[in-house]
Amino acid sequence: MSTRGIFIATVDEQGRVHPDFPSKMHEFNRAHFAGHEVELEIRKRRSKRSLKQNSAYHASIQPLAEHLGYTIEELKLAMLGGCFGWKNVNGAQLPERMHTSDLNTEEFSDLMAYTNQIAAEHDILILDPSSWKAEKHKAALHRRGARDTEGSTAHHRALGKAMGDRAGRAKRPTASGIR
Repeated sequence: MSTRGIFIATVDEQGRVHPDFPSKMHEFNRAHFAGHEVELEIRKRRSKRSLKQNSAYHASIQPLAEHLGYTIEELKLAMLGGCFGWKNVNGAQLPERMHTSDLNTEEFSDLMAYTNQIAAEHDILILDPSSWKAEKHKAALHRRGARDTEGSTAHHRALGKAMGDRAGRAKRPTASGIR
């Protein structure tokens, strides 16, 4: 496998390239490429969507997928095709963009907006990732039900003994705040 360095830089009005960390780039080049001919590729930087955004998207489209009778993967492909277009591959219609991992942040926002539009047409509300996380947490608390105070105290004492009594003395959240 060949050594490869990727560096972020800015191009000024005169076309000169200014690396964000020039000394690090020069050090890397000296260590790996001194005396060798190299290829230099310059392209516009893309901000890729994060794994957290991707996970939130997949989870948040679940209600729409269930409503339409799709799996999450089938719905994701349908949304990608509807948003970015379709191509014919050996007689099959496939989305132009097959993977959300290939999307930059702007394209991912377009996909979210398109998905929300389709969901709204079916009277399905897709929560934004932060609201979705809060709702998921609230539902988990509801499923567990109210904790028995005595059981909770016993649990903290047992945890304290298991952890050398540090956890047993830790401040614990209660209905009236932290004690």
